[in-house]
Amino acid sequence: MMRKSILDINKTRFDSQFLHAEDYAFWLDLIDLATFTNIPEVLYHYRWHGGNISKTGTFIQSLNAQYLMIRVQGQHFNIDSSEVLSMIEKLKNNQKISASELKAFEKFTKVINLKMRESNIDCEYNLNRNFYKIALKSCKKSFQFLKILWKSELNQFAKIRNWTKIENTMRLF
Repeated sequence: MMRKSILDINKTRFDSQFLHAEDYAFWLDLIDLATFTNIPEVLYHYRWHGGNISKTGTFIQSLNAQYLMIRVQGQHFNIDSSEVLSMIEKLKNNQKISASELKAFEKFTKVINLKMRESNIDCEYNLNRNFYKIALKSCKKSFQFLKILWKSELNQFAKIRNWTKIENTMRLF
């Protein structure tokens, strides 16, 4: 609950630009304007069925939610997130992304986790699982892509000298 005057004074409204994540954008807009807290009492019942937007609109909802989170984190920690945000725009337009763009995401995540630790925020930031699947599927396949995707497995392969698996995987791409 909040006073309506908070919304009126700050001209905060649902933003239809973020399809299926309008509520998320709304709450993120309010994060610096109001105090939030959890209460132990259940106040609503959420129905889950096959027609939920979370099931039918997963693609655009995941992209918009990740876009919003990265934008807010970049602003909060004063980090340039433009490269990562432009990559999400490419994904929204069904364009392929490069392995270096995917690497920029990995780098951004590491920087955010470092900034959170420096700020004594006791949690780990991870990319939205659905978003990450979308990004991986949309990435142009290359050796750099494989290094990002399977970096821990590559180390294991090198140790046991089982390069056949890597060669076979490269042939698929």
